[in-house]
Amino acid sequence: MSNLSAIFEQLDPARMAAAIERATVYPYVVTALWRNADSSIGGTREVLQRGRHEAPTAEAVLPVGAVFLSGKVTPAEAFDSMETLFEREQHRAEYGTFRLWRTLHAAGKSVDSAVPWVDYDPVYVDECVRRWMRGSAQ
Repeated sequence: MSNLSAIFEQLDPARMAAAIERATVYPYVVTALWRNADSSIGGTREVLQRGRHEAPTAEAVLPVGAVFLSGKVTPAEAFDSMETLFEREQHRAEYGTFRLWRTLHAAGKSVDSAVPWVDYDPVYVDECVRRWMRGSAQ
């Protein structure tokens, strides 16, 4: 038992907390708009997971050869602190993307391969977005 005690005495709580923080991932909703090589415009909105201090950039979702036009990265935890209807309306599409991702992620599915009414209920996801817009509890 003395060996175990010696190991625990060497553990630094601050270092352990920092290691846990680095290992924890957080969802970010990334929106990007770009111009393709053929001058057509493309765009996407998707959820990427990164560490708290390693937020993705909107350029992270660009296809090869595309020219970045604009983008936005929203930490999913920011949705909880949005209080005004105006603020929520500005992020309605991002929250919808996050809500779909969260529903599928809990079921172990990916958004790319999900089939409505088989893998998730789109009415439920839409209703969650409507409740969030009203400021109602989830």
